[in-house]
Amino acid sequence: MALVIREASLYEIFEAHKAIPEFDSPDSVEEFQKQIEGKESVLVLIALWDDKPAGYLVGYRDEGDSFYIFLS
Repeated sequence: MALVIREASLYEIFEAHKAIPEFDSPDSVEEFQKQIEGKESVLVLIALWDDKPAGYLVGYRDEGDSFYIFLS
């Protein structure tokens, strides 16, 4: 078994997002895109366990030197 963490597209992480019942929004990739629209230094990571999505992270540079990671 192997864990891999790598950069991903919003389309890739949306599949993992839909599998988490506690996350009821965003309901589409387009809603994800709206949340990061105009943000600087956007980072999208996916964690894969044996090539299957196990989790994800979406974040961006916030005001000043902060990095904001959001959960929807």
